[in-house]
Amino acid sequence: MKPNLFHRSALALAITGTAAMPSLVWSESLLDGSSAVLTLREAPGSYEIDGFDMVSLPGGSFVVVWAENGSGSPGRVMLGLFNSSGQPIISARPLVQGNSSGDAFEFPAVAADQAGNLVVAWTVPQSGSANSTNCGGNATSDIDGLLFSPPYTSSSALPLYESMGSNPCGVDIAMDNDGDFVLVWHTDSSSANYDLSIQSYLSGGVPSRGRKALHSINYLAGIAQNNDQKVLIGWEDYDNYPTIDGSILDLHLNPILSSVDLDNGHVLSSDSSVSSVNVAPDRDGGFVSSWLEGSDDDIYFQRWNANGYPNGTPQLINNLIVTSSTYADNLSFASDSEGHLVAVWGIFGNENSVGSFAVDVANNTIAEGGVRITGSLSDTLKHGPEIAMNNDVIAIGWVPNDRKTIDARVLQPLASESSTNTDDSLLGSLNHFVMLVLAGLLGLYRRRLRH
Repeated sequence: MKPNLFHRSALALAITGTAAMPSLVWSESLLDGSSAVLTLREAPGSYEIDGFDMVSLPGGSFVVVWAENGSGSPGRVMLGLFNSSGQPIISARPLVQGNSSGDAFEFPAVAADQAGNLVVAWTVPQSGSANSTNCGGNATSDIDGLLFSPPYTSSSALPLYESMGSNPCGVDIAMDNDGDFVLVWHTDSSSANYDLSIQSYLSGGVPSRGRKALHSINYLAGIAQNNDQKVLIGWEDYDNYPTIDGSILDLHLNPILSSVDLDNGHVLSSDSSVSSVNVAPDRDGGFVSSWLEGSDDDIYFQRWNANGYPNGTPQLINNLIVTSSTYADNLSFASDSEGHLVAVWGIFGNENSVGSFAVDVANNTIAEGGVRITGSLSDTLKHGPEIAMNNDVIAIGWVPNDRKTIDARVLQPLASESSTNTDDSLLGSLNHFVMLVLAGLLGLYRRRLRH
């Protein structure tokens, strides 16, 4: 989930060749004006989905990447590109495929810049089965990745350390509009915790700086990056009592704020637990953190300004459909450039489903929680729900219990500002393939000018 693409230009429409529809204001239900449930991918034969991620692109399209593995077949990482109605532009393109039936791939992550350039990274389990956010146990693993430009027909290797550490996994990526990005992962450590490491890159995948074992953590929350070369990383810490910690760094990994209390002092030592911590970019270069708290799985979020200081106080999302026989998990948060926030989460128990909530920039409720998008939801991390959101599209995806499909609904955007009529008239009539090629060439030209 990487919703940091806020600015639009003529190049935005090069990703889809079509303009986004004008914004429609939601009223009470998240599903007003949304698409029906769409199946973005049905894994063939014995293949099953082993994690997915999605990112929005300017102009209203979105990219989905996923790993799929099958009995007796080599695993693979796949890419799909979909327009603002959820219809495929690229339905399923292999990015990497194993050489034998023992080769597998899991838990990919994806990020994109304003020109549609992508970075994709994933876990490569070498024995056992890795976990999307934890390492070790009965698994050994590594990390690999690729860089892509439109139309995504060729790639280059993502430069990585020769050794990423002991059984690296839990990879996540954040990228700004200009193509600078950061990669985080965590590894086994000598204690009960994990070591969090980070590598930053300039546009085009040029390594900037890396820091291994940046922090000792219990559980990775994620990473967010604004367009002013500031990076927020967050994690859970249980050394003394549940806390949600973070750091703000610049692109060269120098600390701006070495310690940020991401719950803004809300979680107390008496609280039994925190979980499903999430960080995302917010308007004006700010950030938003969110988490589940306590036995009732109350969902909170906190806005932060661009310098890492609190913007208001923690806000409670009224979790309307979690009961004594159900629980919430897999919280995903996203925003647009006007400060609208949308949260989605899995509800597990008697009826697995997806809950949702949306607020405006003043934290006024737009859509109530308790909207059930689907039944039969997998409770495996990296199976959703995930959200891809910007000013032009909101797409929510998930993997059902059978792990055979990636399903989604595409929603009306909340932002009042969308792609301009000038952009539509200049580029809207050209077909998808031509515009994807043009976007890739322009992105390459920009990178050559920068270096």
